[in-house]
Amino acid sequence: MQKISNTKMNPIIFNGYQFQKEKIPGLKSKVAKFIKKYGRKPCLVIFLGNDLNSKIFTSVKAKFGRKIGVVVKKIKIKNEKQLKILIDQTNESEEVDGVMIQLPILKRSKKQVLSIKQKEKTKDIINLIDRNKDVDGMRKDSPFLPATVRAIREIMNYELKIMNLKRKVIAVVGAHGWLGRKSVQMLREIGIGKIIEIGHGDTAASFDDLKHADVVISTVGKPGIITGDMLKNGCAIFDVGVGKGDIDFVSTIKKASFVTPVPGGLGPATITCLFENLLSVI
Repeated sequence: MQKISNTKMNPIIFNGYQFQKEKIPGLKSKVAKFIKKYGRKPCLVIFLGNDLNSKIFTSVKAKFGRKIGVVVKKIKIKNEKQLKILIDQTNESEEVDGVMIQLPILKRSKKQVLSIKQKEKTKDIINLIDRNKDVDGMRKDSPFLPATVRAIREIMNYELKIMNLKRKVIAVVGAHGWLGRKSVQMLREIGIGKIIEIGHGDTAASFDDLKHADVVISTVGKPGIITGDMLKNGCAIFDVGVGKGDIDFVSTIKKASFVTPVPGGLGPATITCLFENLLSVI
């Protein structure tokens, strides 16, 4: 993988598909070892609802799984009762190695957001998954790092190694959300010197702190919330947004030395890390 430079005129645009391509041989090797040991292919079960994006994301995961030799079973859920029964069945099955829920699994309001009650119910449903099969790292006590967070960590280890991250300032935008909290936790575990936590509802003034950040991780899911004028020259940006992404790409690449684009950045890397989690027992 390409190493980062500090030249702001030539920012590195991270290629998630190249990252994925480089990981495939190792994943295929692990699948072969699994088959030799257990006499069957590894199996991942993904539960999903009616959300259109969920269907797309699940299909992409299934396609990648087939490419490396993993059986991916997509199960569309009709109601909560059915989901709970199926989770119990997959927990008990010796033919299932990983279980994940493609969120959102519950119906959203007309504003396309989950109510507090729905969020709590979603958490309760996730906690029904056997922790040792929770390969997406959704449970609080999961032994797996969430796939997206693992992807961020791996990219940091390889692409940003030259920056000596333990002496840098890293800002997490959306730090109060689930993915943001997990990202902050990961950064603390690897010994980052200073972490700036910016919550979803913070005012524009709070974003002034981004001027001091050498690395910015944005997990808000709000298109264009971060623009180039907010950033420090030569910083690295991890965009965990969906759709159009959290960063305004055109203005950001004028300031940043490294950017994960949307699409084609953390998305493919996250899928790869999901299957690395699944096969980590080998």
